[in-house]
Amino acid sequence: MSQMRTTDSLPQAVRDVRQTFVQLIAMETPVTSQMGKAPRPMSTTPEWPIKTFAAPSSAGVIEGVAPDYSSVGENNLANKTMLLGRFQKLGRFPYVSEETKLMVKQYAVPTDAMQDNVKDKGLELHRDLEYTLLSDNESVPAAAGATASKTRGIPRWVSYDDNRFTDAATTPVIGYRTPSGSILISKSTASAVTETNINAVIASVATARKRTDGNWLGICTPLMKQQFTSFTRLDPAYTTSVLPVRRFNQKDDQTITMNVTMYDSDFGPIKLLTSFWLDSTVHFLMLDMDMVEIGYAKAPTYKLLPDDGASDRGLWNAIIVAECLNPQAHGKAITGAVG
Repeated sequence: MSQMRTTDSLPQAVRDVRQTFVQLIAMETPVTSQMGKAPRPMSTTPEWPIKTFAAPSSAGVIEGVAPDYSSVGENNLANKTMLLGRFQKLGRFPYVSEETKLMVKQYAVPTDAMQDNVKDKGLELHRDLEYTLLSDNESVPAAAGATASKTRGIPRWVSYDDNRFTDAATTPVIGYRTPSGSILISKSTASAVTETNINAVIASVATARKRTDGNWLGICTPLMKQQFTSFTRLDPAYTTSVLPVRRFNQKDDQTITMNVTMYDSDFGPIKLLTSFWLDSTVHFLMLDMDMVEIGYAKAPTYKLLPDDGASDRGLWNAIIVAECLNPQAHGKAITGAVG
Protein backbone atom coordinates (compact mmCIF):
# COMPACT_ATOMS: atom_id res chain seq x y z
CA MET A 1 0.00 0.00 0.00
CA SER A 2 1.39 3.34 -0.90
CA GLN A 3 1.96 5.78 1.90
CA MET A 4 -0.24 8.85 1.95
CA ARG A 5 1.68 12.10 1.52
CA THR A 6 1.25 14.00 4.74
CA THR A 7 1.22 17.36 2.97
CA ASP A 8 -2.06 16.43 1.27
CA SER A 9 -3.87 16.30 4.58
CA LEU A 10 -2.50 19.52 6.02
CA PRO A 11 -4.87 22.48 6.22
CA GLN A 12 -4.32 24.86 3.34
CA ALA A 13 -4.21 28.61 3.89
CA VAL A 14 -6.80 30.35 1.75
CA ARG A 15 -5.96 33.99 1.10
CA ASP A 16 -8.75 36.44 0.37
CA VAL A 17 -7.37 38.71 -2.36
CA ARG A 18 -10.52 40.72 -2.97
CA GLN A 19 -9.41 43.70 -0.88
CA THR A 20 -6.01 43.67 -2.56
CA PHE A 21 -7.76 43.68 -5.93
CA VAL A 22 -9.90 46.65 -4.90
CA GLN A 23 -6.83 48.54 -3.75
CA LEU A 24 -5.05 47.75 -7.00
CA ILE A 25 -7.99 49.10 -9.00
CA ALA A 26 -7.94 52.31 -6.93
CA MET A 27 -4.22 52.78 -7.57
CA GLU A 28 -4.54 52.10 -11.29
CA THR A 29 -7.63 54.32 -11.72
CA PRO A 30 -7.17 57.21 -9.26
CA VAL A 31 -9.55 59.66 -10.98
CA THR A 32 -12.46 57.24 -11.39
CA SER A 33 -11.99 56.09 -7.80
CA GLN A 34 -12.44 59.66 -6.55
CA MET A 35 -15.43 60.59 -8.71
CA GLY A 36 -18.89 60.66 -7.23
CA LYS A 37 -21.42 58.06 -8.32
CA ALA A 38 -24.58 59.45 -9.86
CA PRO A 39 -27.97 57.85 -9.23
CA ARG A 40 -28.53 54.99 -11.63
CA PRO A 41 -29.60 56.53 -14.95
CA MET A 42 -32.75 55.08 -16.47
CA SER A 43 -32.53 56.43 -20.02
CA THR A 44 -30.32 55.94 -23.07
CA THR A 45 -29.72 59.71 -22.97
CA PRO A 46 -29.62 60.44 -19.23
CA GLU A 47 -29.95 64.07 -18.22
CA TRP A 48 -29.17 66.20 -15.20
CA PRO A 49 -30.17 69.75 -14.24
CA ILE A 50 -27.97 72.83 -14.13
CA LYS A 51 -28.84 76.38 -13.22
CA THR A 52 -27.24 79.79 -12.81
CA PHE A 53 -28.09 82.70 -10.54
CA ALA A 54 -28.97 86.26 -11.49
CA ALA A 55 -26.18 88.82 -11.33
CA PRO A 56 -25.94 90.79 -8.07
CA SER A 57 -27.86 94.06 -8.05
CA SER A 58 -27.31 97.29 -6.14
CA ALA A 59 -30.63 98.83 -7.19
CA GLY A 60 -32.72 100.27 -4.38
CA VAL A 61 -36.40 99.57 -3.70
CA ILE A 62 -38.69 102.58 -3.18
CA GLU A 63 -40.37 102.50 0.21
CA GLY A 64 -44.20 102.55 0.20
CA VAL A 65 -44.53 101.67 -3.49
CA ALA A 66 -45.84 98.25 -4.52
CA PRO A 67 -43.50 96.44 -6.93
CA ASP A 68 -44.61 96.45 -10.56
CA TYR A 69 -44.17 92.79 -11.38
CA SER A 70 -44.67 93.47 -15.08
CA SER A 71 -41.23 95.13 -15.07
CA VAL A 72 -39.39 93.87 -11.97
CA GLY A 73 -40.89 90.40 -11.57
CA GLU A 74 -38.30 87.61 -11.65
CA ASN A 75 -38.72 84.00 -12.69
CA ASN A 76 -35.71 81.70 -12.51
CA LEU A 77 -36.98 79.36 -15.24
CA ALA A 78 -34.67 81.02 -17.77
CA ASN A 79 -31.72 80.26 -15.47
CA LYS A 80 -32.27 76.50 -15.69
CA THR A 81 -31.52 73.90 -18.32
CA MET A 82 -30.79 70.20 -18.66
CA LEU A 83 -27.57 68.61 -19.81
CA LEU A 84 -27.70 65.28 -21.61
CA GLY A 85 -25.19 62.49 -22.05
CA ARG A 86 -25.01 59.11 -23.73
CA PHE A 87 -24.23 55.65 -22.47
CA GLN A 88 -21.20 53.65 -23.44
CA LYS A 89 -20.89 49.91 -23.00
CA LEU A 90 -17.40 48.59 -22.30
CA GLY A 91 -16.30 44.99 -22.21
CA ARG A 92 -13.40 42.59 -21.78
CA PHE A 93 -13.68 38.95 -22.82
CA PRO A 94 -11.45 36.50 -20.93
CA TYR A 95 -11.09 33.00 -22.29
CA VAL A 96 -8.58 30.22 -21.79
CA SER A 97 -8.17 27.17 -23.99
CA GLU A 98 -8.17 23.67 -22.54
CA GLU A 99 -4.50 23.27 -23.42
CA THR A 100 -3.53 26.44 -21.54
CA LYS A 101 -5.42 25.26 -18.46
CA LEU A 102 -3.45 22.03 -18.46
CA MET A 103 -0.06 23.66 -19.05
CA VAL A 104 -0.07 26.44 -16.46
CA LYS A 105 3.63 26.05 -15.66
CA GLN A 106 4.53 26.85 -19.24
CA TYR A 107 2.71 30.18 -18.90
CA ALA A 108 4.07 30.99 -15.43
CA VAL A 109 0.61 30.99 -13.86
CA PRO A 110 0.75 29.90 -10.21
CA THR A 111 -3.00 29.27 -9.92
CA ASP A 112 -5.86 28.49 -12.24
CA ALA A 113 -5.20 30.05 -15.65
CA MET A 114 -8.80 31.22 -16.08
CA GLN A 115 -8.90 32.89 -12.67
CA ASP A 116 -5.67 34.68 -13.49
CA ASN A 117 -7.09 35.89 -16.80
CA VAL A 118 -10.37 36.99 -15.21
CA LYS A 119 -8.49 39.10 -12.65
CA ASP A 120 -6.36 40.74 -15.34
CA LYS A 121 -9.36 41.51 -17.54
CA GLY A 122 -11.25 42.96 -14.58
CA LEU A 123 -8.39 45.36 -13.91
CA GLU A 124 -8.20 46.22 -17.60
CA LEU A 125 -11.92 47.00 -17.71
CA HIS A 126 -11.52 49.46 -14.84
CA ARG A 127 -8.62 51.03 -16.74
CA ASP A 128 -10.91 51.26 -19.77
CA LEU A 129 -13.39 53.22 -17.65
CA GLU A 130 -10.71 55.69 -16.56
CA TYR A 131 -9.34 56.00 -20.09
CA THR A 132 -12.84 56.65 -21.47
CA LEU A 133 -13.72 59.26 -18.87
CA LEU A 134 -10.42 61.08 -19.43
CA SER A 135 -10.65 60.87 -23.22
CA ASP A 136 -11.38 63.71 -25.61
CA ASN A 137 -14.08 61.59 -27.26
CA GLU A 138 -17.26 63.26 -28.47
CA SER A 139 -20.52 61.47 -27.75
CA VAL A 140 -21.87 59.32 -30.57
CA PRO A 141 -25.43 58.03 -30.96
CA ALA A 142 -25.83 54.31 -31.49
CA ALA A 143 -26.79 52.81 -34.83
CA ALA A 144 -28.32 49.37 -34.50
CA GLY A 145 -25.83 46.69 -35.41
CA ALA A 146 -23.33 49.19 -36.80
CA THR A 147 -22.18 51.87 -34.34
CA ALA A 148 -21.71 51.68 -30.59
CA SER A 149 -23.05 54.46 -28.39
CA LYS A 150 -20.22 56.55 -26.92
CA THR A 151 -20.21 58.89 -23.97
CA ARG A 152 -18.58 62.32 -24.11
CA GLY A 153 -15.26 62.33 -22.25
CA ILE A 154 -14.82 64.88 -19.48
CA PRO A 155 -12.10 66.84 -21.40
CA ARG A 156 -14.56 67.23 -24.30
CA TRP A 157 -17.25 68.48 -21.92
CA VAL A 158 -14.75 71.16 -20.87
CA SER A 159 -15.07 73.04 -24.19
CA TYR A 160 -16.69 76.19 -25.57
CA ASP A 161 -16.31 76.04 -29.37
CA ASP A 162 -19.25 74.80 -31.47
CA ASN A 163 -16.88 72.65 -33.52
CA ARG A 164 -16.11 70.58 -30.43
CA PHE A 165 -19.74 69.42 -30.20
CA THR A 166 -20.95 67.31 -33.12
CA ASP A 167 -23.68 65.36 -31.32
CA ALA A 168 -26.47 67.91 -31.57
CA ALA A 169 -28.83 66.09 -29.19
CA THR A 170 -26.37 66.31 -26.27
CA THR A 171 -24.64 69.64 -27.08
CA PRO A 172 -24.79 71.96 -24.05
CA VAL A 173 -26.36 75.40 -24.40
CA ILE A 174 -23.61 77.93 -25.02
CA GLY A 175 -24.34 79.87 -21.83
CA TYR A 176 -23.44 76.81 -19.75
CA ARG A 177 -20.20 75.88 -21.51
CA THR A 178 -16.70 76.31 -20.12
CA PRO A 179 -15.50 79.94 -20.47
CA SER A 180 -12.72 80.43 -23.02
CA GLY A 181 -10.46 81.88 -20.32
CA SER A 182 -10.52 78.53 -18.51
CA ILE A 183 -8.99 76.76 -21.52
CA LEU A 184 -5.35 77.23 -22.42
CA ILE A 185 -4.88 76.35 -26.09
CA SER A 186 -2.04 75.77 -28.56
CA LYS A 187 0.53 74.41 -26.12
CA SER A 188 2.40 71.80 -28.12
CA THR A 189 4.39 70.57 -25.12
CA ALA A 190 3.95 70.61 -21.37
CA SER A 191 7.14 72.65 -21.02
CA ALA A 192 5.37 75.48 -22.88
CA VAL A 193 2.78 75.78 -20.09
CA THR A 194 4.00 78.48 -17.71
CA GLU A 195 2.99 79.19 -14.15
CA THR A 196 1.38 82.41 -15.38
CA ASN A 197 -0.72 80.33 -17.80
CA ILE A 198 -1.83 77.98 -15.04
CA ASN A 199 -2.74 80.84 -12.71
CA ALA A 200 -4.86 82.42 -15.45
CA VAL A 201 -6.80 79.16 -15.91
CA ILE A 202 -7.29 78.81 -12.14
CA ALA A 203 -8.49 82.42 -11.83
CA SER A 204 -10.97 81.92 -14.67
CA VAL A 205 -12.36 78.72 -13.17
CA ALA A 206 -12.70 80.31 -9.73
CA THR A 207 -14.41 83.37 -11.23
CA ALA A 208 -16.89 81.23 -13.16
CA ARG A 209 -17.49 79.06 -10.10
CA LYS A 210 -17.66 82.07 -7.74
CA ARG A 211 -15.75 80.24 -5.04
CA THR A 212 -12.25 79.68 -3.72
CA ASP A 213 -12.89 76.45 -1.86
CA GLY A 214 -13.67 74.10 -4.72
CA ASN A 215 -12.85 70.42 -4.39
CA TRP A 216 -10.23 70.85 -7.10
CA LEU A 217 -8.12 68.09 -8.58
CA GLY A 218 -5.38 68.93 -11.07
CA ILE A 219 -4.85 65.94 -13.36
CA CYS A 220 -1.47 66.07 -15.08
CA THR A 221 0.39 64.08 -17.67
CA PRO A 222 3.78 62.92 -16.34
CA LEU A 223 5.54 65.76 -18.17
CA MET A 224 3.04 68.32 -16.87
CA LYS A 225 3.55 67.06 -13.33
CA GLN A 226 7.27 67.73 -13.77
CA GLN A 227 6.43 71.19 -15.05
CA PHE A 228 4.62 71.98 -11.79
CA THR A 229 7.77 70.95 -9.94
CA SER A 230 9.74 73.46 -12.01
CA PHE A 231 7.42 76.24 -10.78
CA THR A 232 9.02 75.97 -7.32
CA ARG A 233 12.41 77.25 -8.46
CA LEU A 234 13.73 80.73 -7.78
CA ASP A 235 14.16 81.34 -11.49
CA PRO A 236 12.35 79.32 -14.21
CA ALA A 237 15.44 79.83 -16.39
CA TYR A 238 17.77 78.87 -13.58
CA THR A 239 21.38 77.95 -14.14
CA THR A 240 23.83 76.03 -11.99
CA SER A 241 24.50 79.25 -10.08
CA VAL A 242 20.87 79.60 -8.98
CA LEU A 243 19.69 77.30 -6.19
CA PRO A 244 16.14 75.85 -6.19
CA VAL A 245 13.86 76.83 -3.31
CA ARG A 246 13.58 73.17 -2.31
CA ARG A 247 17.33 73.11 -1.59
CA PHE A 248 16.51 74.80 1.72
CA ASN A 249 13.71 72.44 2.62
CA GLN A 250 15.42 69.06 2.78
CA LYS A 251 15.05 66.49 5.54
CA ASP A 252 18.70 65.60 5.42
CA ASP A 253 21.77 66.01 3.26
CA GLN A 254 21.06 62.80 1.35
CA THR A 255 17.55 63.49 0.01
CA ILE A 256 16.55 65.78 -2.84
CA THR A 257 12.79 66.37 -2.81
CA MET A 258 11.29 66.67 -6.30
CA ASN A 259 7.60 66.10 -5.58
CA VAL A 260 4.85 68.72 -5.63
CA THR A 261 1.49 67.21 -4.65
CA MET A 262 -0.47 70.39 -3.89
CA TYR A 263 -0.59 73.75 -5.66
CA ASP A 264 -1.96 76.28 -3.17
CA SER A 265 -3.16 79.06 -5.43
CA ASP A 266 -4.73 82.46 -4.70
CA PHE A 267 -8.09 80.75 -5.22
CA GLY A 268 -7.63 77.68 -3.09
CA PRO A 269 -5.55 74.51 -3.03
CA ILE A 270 -5.44 72.16 -6.00
CA LYS A 271 -4.44 68.55 -5.40
CA LEU A 272 -2.11 67.39 -8.17
CA LEU A 273 -2.35 63.90 -9.58
CA THR A 274 -0.34 62.18 -12.29
CA SER A 275 -2.47 60.28 -14.78
CA PHE A 276 -1.16 57.85 -17.37
CA TRP A 277 -4.60 57.64 -19.01
CA LEU A 278 -5.31 61.34 -19.62
CA ASP A 279 -5.96 62.08 -23.29
CA SER A 280 -2.73 62.80 -25.18
CA THR A 281 -4.10 66.17 -26.35
CA VAL A 282 -4.51 67.38 -22.76
CA HIS A 283 -1.58 68.44 -20.57
CA PHE A 284 -3.62 69.53 -17.54
CA LEU A 285 -7.24 69.02 -16.54
CA MET A 286 -8.56 70.98 -13.57
CA LEU A 287 -11.74 69.46 -12.16
CA ASP A 288 -14.06 70.42 -9.35
CA MET A 289 -14.70 66.87 -8.18
CA ASP A 290 -18.09 67.90 -6.78
CA MET A 291 -19.15 68.71 -10.35
CA VAL A 292 -18.29 65.44 -12.13
CA GLU A 293 -19.89 62.05 -11.62
CA ILE A 294 -20.07 58.61 -13.17
CA GLY A 295 -23.50 57.24 -13.94
CA TYR A 296 -23.56 53.43 -13.85
CA ALA A 297 -26.43 51.75 -15.61
CA LYS A 298 -24.36 48.64 -14.94
CA ALA A 299 -21.34 48.62 -12.66
CA PRO A 300 -18.37 46.47 -13.70
CA THR A 301 -19.50 42.86 -13.36
CA TYR A 302 -18.22 39.45 -14.39
CA LYS A 303 -20.22 36.57 -15.81
CA LEU A 304 -19.00 33.03 -16.51
CA LEU A 305 -20.28 31.87 -19.89
CA PRO A 306 -21.03 28.27 -20.91
CA ASP A 307 -18.03 26.18 -21.99
CA ASP A 308 -18.02 25.87 -25.77
CA GLY A 309 -16.05 22.63 -25.71
CA ALA A 310 -12.74 24.29 -26.53
CA SER A 311 -12.24 26.90 -23.85
CA ASP A 312 -13.48 28.54 -20.69
CA ARG A 313 -15.13 31.84 -21.50
CA GLY A 314 -16.24 34.81 -19.45
CA LEU A 315 -17.49 38.36 -19.82
CA TRP A 316 -16.57 41.54 -17.98
CA ASN A 317 -18.70 44.55 -18.89
CA ALA A 318 -20.04 47.86 -17.67
CA ILE A 319 -22.43 50.51 -18.98
CA ILE A 320 -21.53 54.06 -17.99
CA VAL A 321 -22.13 57.72 -18.75
CA ALA A 322 -19.73 60.55 -17.94
CA GLU A 323 -21.72 63.30 -16.24
CA CYS A 324 -20.19 66.77 -16.20
CA LEU A 325 -22.63 68.42 -13.81
CA ASN A 326 -21.32 71.93 -14.50
CA PRO A 327 -18.91 72.53 -17.42
CA GLN A 328 -18.11 76.01 -16.06
CA ALA A 329 -16.49 74.52 -12.96
CA HIS A 330 -13.46 73.13 -14.79
CA GLY A 331 -10.48 74.13 -16.93
CA LYS A 332 -7.67 72.61 -18.98
CA ALA A 333 -4.47 73.15 -20.96
CA ILE A 334 -4.42 71.47 -24.38
CA THR A 335 -2.34 71.02 -27.52
CA GLY A 336 -5.12 71.98 -29.93
CA ALA A 337 -5.98 75.44 -31.24
CA VAL A 338 -9.72 75.04 -30.66
CA GLY A 339 -11.07 74.96 -27.13
